[in-house]
Amino acid sequence: MTSQSGSLNGKLLGKYQVLERIGLGGMAEVYRGRHERLDRDVAIKVLHPALNNDPEFLARFEREARLVATLRHPNIVQMYDFDIQGDQVFMVMEYIAGGTLKQRLEELKSSGQFMPLPEIAGFLKQMSAALDYAHSQKMLHRDLKPANILLDATGNVFLTDFGIAHMLGGTKLTTTGSLLGTPAYMSPEQCRGESLTLSSDLYSLTVILFEMITGEVPFDADTPLALLQKQIFDPPPPLEFYRKDILAGVSKVLQQALSKKAEDRYPSAIKLSLAFAEAVQSSSGATPANPHKLAQANRSAILPKPNNSGLFPIKWALAAAILLVIVMVIGWGILRVARKSAVATKTGMPIPAVTVEAIATETEINPSMSSTRRPPAIQLCITPQECQTIFNKLMESKRYVLAAEALSRAVSNVPVDQQPRWAQLKCDQGDVYAQLENKVDAKSAYKECITWTHNEPQLQSIRDYAQQKIKDLK
Repeated sequence: MTSQSGSLNGKLLGKYQVLERIGLGGMAEVYRGRHERLDRDVAIKVLHPALNNDPEFLARFEREARLVATLRHPNIVQMYDFDIQGDQVFMVMEYIAGGTLKQRLEELKSSGQFMPLPEIAGFLKQMSAALDYAHSQKMLHRDLKPANILLDATGNVFLTDFGIAHMLGGTKLTTTGSLLGTPAYMSPEQCRGESLTLSSDLYSLTVILFEMITGEVPFDADTPLALLQKQIFDPPPPLEFYRKDILAGVSKVLQQALSKKAEDRYPSAIKLSLAFAEAVQSSSGATPANPHKLAQANRSAILPKPNNSGLFPIKWALAAAILLVIVMVIGWGILRVARKSAVATKTGMPIPAVTVEAIATETEINPSMSSTRRPPAIQLCITPQECQTIFNKLMESKRYVLAAEALSRAVSNVPVDQQPRWAQLKCDQGDVYAQLENKVDAKSAYKECITWTHNEPQLQSIRDYAQQKIKDLK
C-alpha cells in the first residue's frame, strides 16, 4: 500500500472533515473525522487507492457496504455512509473513542496481568449477541480479531469491519499469493480455502476468547503457512498450560469451541457465551485471590494439576506403564525411531503396509504446505498408530521434513482423553523440528508434550526429557 502518511488531514471527504489518522492496516487507513453540520465525530476508513482500478471490487464494495449499513445492533459499529471520491474509496462509521481489544490485551500482557474471568464473560456476552444478530441477517464477519473489536470507557464492546474481508475477495488468494485474513484467528476450513459458515466466525471468536484468558493465541509459528498448518491439524493447547487457576470446565468449553470440525462446535455464539459463563461461575470458588497476576513461570511451562476425572482411564494407565517399562529397558541411548517402532509392535496395533520406498519417492516438501501437497501415504493415515509408523520409516530414511508432516497428522488424530498415552508423539515432534532447526516450533512441541502427560506420575521421564530439551534450545 502507498502510505498516505496523514496526507488527508484537513481535507474534505464528502461531507466529512478529516482531522487525524488514528489507525493503519494492510488494506486501509482509518481517520477521525467530523461532520460539522451534525456536530459529531466519525471514523473514516479509506481503502487502498489501487482498489479503485478494479471494477469487480467497486461493485462488490457497494453491494457489501449496503448490507453492512443495514446492521442495527448496540454492539456493532454503525456505518453511516460510503462513497468514492477521486481515487479514495471510503466508509464513514460511528466513532468509538476507547481503543481496541488488541490494545487492551497488549497492555495487560506488558504489565504481567490476565484479564479477570468475569470481565471476559461480559465481553464475550456482548460480542456473541452482536455476532448472532449479524448471522441472523445473513452476514458473516470473516475476519474477527481483537483489532476489529472496539471498547469504550464504560466497558461496552463493539464489533467493526463487517464485510470488509468479503469486499476484498474473502478467503481467496490474491495474484501476489497473500491470503486475505488473519491466520492466527482463521478457522481450519478458512485455512483450507473452503466456503465459510457462521461456525467459522465462532471459531475466530473462540480464538479471541482464548487470547483474553491466556494472553496468547492458541497457535503461533514462524511463517503464515506454518500457522495455517497448525490451525488445520494441531489440537489446541489446554488453558491450564498458561493459567493455574483455570479449571477443567472452562478448558472443556474452549476445547469444544476450537474443534477442527465445524459441526462439533457450539451451534451459536450465545450458546458458547452461556457455556463459558456457567463454567466461570462454577469455578469462581476455586479462583486464587489474585488470579490475573501473571507470574513469569506461568508463561513458560506451567503443568496442569493431576486430573482424576476420568480423562486417563485405568486401561490406558496400565498400557502406558507397560510402554514405559519397554522404553526403560531399551534405554535412552538407542535411536528413538527404533524405540517407537518397538512400542507400536508391542501394543499389537495394526501397522499399515507402507514401505520406505513408497514414501521416499515422494518429492521433499516444505513442512508448512497444506495437506493437498502431502504425499498420499501421509494423507491417508487415519490413526495415530498408522501415522506413527510412517513417521518411523521416514526417520529411518532421514526424510525429516516429511517426518514432521506425518507427526502433524498423527497428533491431529489423538483424542483429548488419550493424550497421555500419546504424549511421546509431541516429544518426537519437538525432536524433528529441532533437527530442522525450527526452534520456535520445537519448543512449542516439547511444552505440549509436557501438557499431554496430564501430570501422570508414570510419565515423569517424558516430562524430564521435554524440559531438558527446552533448556537446550534456549
